[in-house]
Amino acid sequence: MLEWPTLLIFDVDGTLVPSFKEDLLPARAPFFARLPAEVGVALASNQGGVGLRYWMEAEGWGNPSGLPTPEQAETRLRHIAEQILALRQRELRIYAAFSYCSRDGRWGPLPPYSWQDPRWNRDWRKPEPGMILQALRDFGCPAEEALMIGDRPEDEAAAAAAGIRYEDAAEFFGREAILCLERIWGEIAAEGPDGWDPAWQCGPNPAPARRALEIVARIQAILAGEGG
Repeated sequence: MLEWPTLLIFDVDGTLVPSFKEDLLPARAPFFARLPAEVGVALASNQGGVGLRYWMEAEGWGNPSGLPTPEQAETRLRHIAEQILALRQRELRIYAAFSYCSRDGRWGPLPPYSWQDPRWNRDWRKPEPGMILQALRDFGCPAEEALMIGDRPEDEAAAAAAGIRYEDAAEFFGREAILCLERIWGEIAAEGPDGWDPAWQCGPNPAPARRALEIVARIQAILAGEGG
């Protein structure tokens, strides 16, 4: 990316973390570690499981205990945000949509307090642009200076409805993975003839088999998002 946008808006599940999990996917940590401080970051996530749970509880069907409460959804998103904050030390904003819409287009009921909580606003649920538009307002960012990164058609549709650019997460973070591997290869190529590499702590003149294992382990760590 030659020019950084003013604001990056990320989908969460499938984009930053595996669906319903909390740990960052590969290449995400090094990306946020090198992201310029002046670039704003927002998370915009459909958390329809919250609305589905409320529907089940309100009408007495299904297994609501297997779905998150608003507090549980908030806690998970906050944990994801904290991992990003630890890498770049700049405030980010979290936007979540709790309303649930079934595949046949039926909306679940809303709790009585929902009128004062924008997370229950149906206009916030992607592919509607509500969360993105709110992020643009909160950051004071023009639409042409923002970029949405996601992994599903509703992410792309929400970006289009808000008038901002969109990029698929696999393409976006795939470039970061290439940078990681290029950096590792550069470290390997820069090693002296004695095989000494303090950063990897392999010791001087290690046996070839051990050295090969250390290289494979380091690459695997980077791909797992554990390397720096």
